[in-house]
Amino acid sequence: MTDSRAPQRLAALLGRGRSRLRLIWLAATSTEFAPWVGAAALLVVLIGWIRPWAWPDVAAIVLLAVAVVGVVVAAMVLRVSEPAVARALDRALDTDDALVTALQFAPTEPFGEAIHRRAAGYADADVDEALPLPWKPKPWMIALVLVAAAVALIIVRNPQDEIREQNAADREVIEEVAEQFEERADELDGVVVGPEAEALADDLRELAEQLRNADDLDAAIEELEGAQDELLRTIDADALAQRAAAQGLQRTLQNNPVSEGATAADQLASAADALDSLSEEQQAALAERLEQLAETQTAGDPATAEALAQAAQELAEGNVGAAAQALNAASTSAAEAASAASANQQVTNAAAAAGQAAQELEARAEQQAAGEGQGEGEGQGQGQGEGEGQGQGEGEGQGQGEGEGQ
Repeated sequence: MTDSRAPQRLAALLGRGRSRLRLIWLAATSTEFAPWVGAAALLVVLIGWIRPWAWPDVAAIVLLAVAVVGVVVAAMVLRVSEPAVARALDRALDTDDALVTALQFAPTEPFGEAIHRRAAGYADADVDEALPLPWKPKPWMIALVLVAAAVALIIVRNPQDEIREQNAADREVIEEVAEQFEERADELDGVVVGPEAEALADDLRELAEQLRNADDLDAAIEELEGAQDELLRTIDADALAQRAAAQGLQRTLQNNPVSEGATAADQLASAADALDSLSEEQQAALAERLEQLAETQTAGDPATAEALAQAAQELAEGNVGAAAQALNAASTSAAEAASAASANQQVTNAAAAAGQAAQELEARAEQQAAGEGQGEGEGQGQGQGEGEGQGQGEGEGQGQGEGEGQ
């Protein structure tokens, strides 16, 4: 009798067998490696009890998750050939190699139909019963204990938690300081113009990044102090003198202007434009005034001083055109000096801010050290007091007992 469904029934049997073999592999592999995975997770968690690091707890959880997902995915993609499935089922069902033989012959070959019909006779066999899962409770018990211990250590209060919390608080403080320097750099980009300001803004952003990479307060303090020293080294005596001269000229012209304008450079340029409209007496007075201004700039800003002195001389000699050119040159020089003075002031302010931030972090570190020392002292004092009190009590009791006995 011909059974046209024999090949399909045989294929279905082999498919169930392949799924069962993958499940068996999953169970056997999990049983073998479960204790090792549990031990590894517990070891990682214990690292967090020894060192004040936050990553061990997360790493242990990730390790367990990766192990579970990894072994399941490996079982799903495990390549199991049909001959391997057939051999396993032949042994389990005691088919006398009926399934392996059926794979070697096509149904259309001589005797092929009979061979496949014989193999299909086992198509309704209970594969789960024929291929039982390996079960070894001891490795799973060990793994369960290890994982439970790891989870318990993650949940309970860790002696390193206080240090971690302190480190997290320190990181927040350091981040606030880093943001302050980034904001200062952004302000420089929006207000001050010039290569010096751009370089300072870049330095401040680099300092903020270095602070974020600092391991602790001490490292952050070291970065701030180093930045302060580096900024102060860029300020020399000539720069300070130029800044003083530029600021002095600005204040002087604000209090007693020579022409219209918000800055010293604007007033000098405006004065140059207005020379033709001045009377001889006014020109003479302006020449005298320019000579006085030139004397105030000689030490700090010689370029502006020279231009002012030349303008005063030309104006005194009646050379209005030459005096105007000299005043315009003085205006340009004064503007450059004011820009340099502004950049120099920003560098000074940044250095002062770095120094102040370093002092604040040092105060925080000293406060923490004082708190730790006080806690240790209280613990030692309490232990010593209890020990002495107990010893004194025992001694008094013993002496009293001996006296009564006598």
